[in-house]
Formats: sequence, structure tokens, C-alpha cells
Amino acid sequence: ERKQAEEKLQDSEEQLQLAQQIGHAGSWSYNLETGKIWGSAEGFRIYGFPPIAGDFSLFDIEACIPERERVHQALVDLINEGREYDLECVINPADGSPSKIIHSIARLEKDAQGKPFKVMGFVQDITDRKRMEDELKLSEARLTEAQAVSKVGSWETDLSTLKVIWSKETYRIFEIDPESFQSSHPGFLEF
Repeated sequence: ERKQAEEKLQDSEEQLQLAQQIGHAGSWSYNLETGKIWGSAEGFRIYGFPPIAGDFSLFDIEACIPERERVHQALVDLINEGREYDLECVINPADGSPSKIIHSIARLEKDAQGKPFKVMGFVQDITDRKRMEDELKLSEARLTEAQAVSKVGSWETDLSTLKVIWSKETYRIFEIDPESFQSSHPGFLEF
């Protein structure tokens, strides 16, 4: 029975590691007594350390963060004041690989007497998502500029809700204030 339990635990740990690798997400905890950060293998890989779960010093982790003062202050505010810890920042991985943008969330764990003893957290590499968001914003800006230069507008209707979405140039062409327009298909037909 003990051997079966050990095998189930091993299988569970392997499943967690695989899920973290696929999601580019790692878990971490900060022990307030020792000052050490434990990280999952994927968490350390994100930071450019060897992908082996274990302990690192807070200094080693923060050395990868250009905005270390802001990030450290968020950790201090979580511990001392219970403020939300949910932030995005750039990191420079320890292995010299290109900079990454990460999203990190954490919560404070307290003992039975209400004394803080550990911070549990999650970190995810969101570099690709941020790059795609930036490319989408740039594409939208280019479309808006092209419509303005060519004096051509566009619109679309969501058939499930009958909501109408006009481009900025369409509002300009029809000389309508976007705030006063009823953005529905019946409102569009009434126009």
C-alpha cells in the first residue's frame, strides 16, 4: 500500500510538472523565517535557472528583475499590510536568454496564531501573449489610420446580439458622436 501511494504521488508530481511546462507557469513559495524561495522546476526555468525544483535566495530571484524595488515593495506590502500581490514585470533571465514578461500572483499564509509565515505564489511567462497584444494594437492603429487617410469606414454586426460596431472613421463620415449612437442593428436601421 505504501509503495502504491508513493507511485501515485510520483505520478501526480509528474502530471503537475507537465501541466506547468505546457502552460509556461510555475509555482513558488517564500519562507519568511529562512528568506528562501522554493520554486517549481518550471518556475526556475522561466527565470533562467536550472529547471530543478528547490530553494534559492530571494536575492538571486530579485537580481533578475530590473524593477526589483517595485516588485519587492509589492511583496512587503502583501506581508505587512495584506495588500493584493498581482503584478506584471519584465525579467532578465539568469542564463542570459532574452527578457521575458511575467505575471505573478501571490497570497499570504498565516499560522494558527495569525502570524504570517509563508507567501505562496504563481508565475507565468506571458511574453508571447503580450507580444501578440502589442501586434494587435499596432494592426488596429494602422487600420484606423488607413481608414482616415482613405476616408473609408467599416462596421460589423454581431448577429447573436444585433450589436453594431462602427470604426472611428464611420462615425466621422456620418458625423455622429459615438456616445449618442444606439449601437444596435435596429438603431443602425433607424439612422
